[in-house]
Amino acid sequence: MHVDIGIRHISGYAIVALHGELALADTPAVAAHLIRVMAAGRPRIIADLAGLQSIGYSGPLTWLACSRSATAVSGY
Repeated sequence: MHVDIGIRHISGYAIVALHGELALADTPAVAAHLIRVMAAGRPRIIADLAGLQSIGYSGPLTWLACSRSATAVSGY
């Protein structure tokens, strides 16, 4: 995997920080991680992308899919 994932919880939000390069091959692992965060009762996620050196074309699709899942879980 080319990306490292860090998470911290602040005021009901999960801050997910990505570091490295988000490539197509990393998409399933990142999506699975975000789904686990949501399943643990943290549907409100803030994405900290400042540590990414590059984002492949699949990166935005990953966030969109997770956003839709979070909306389905929380209703907003």
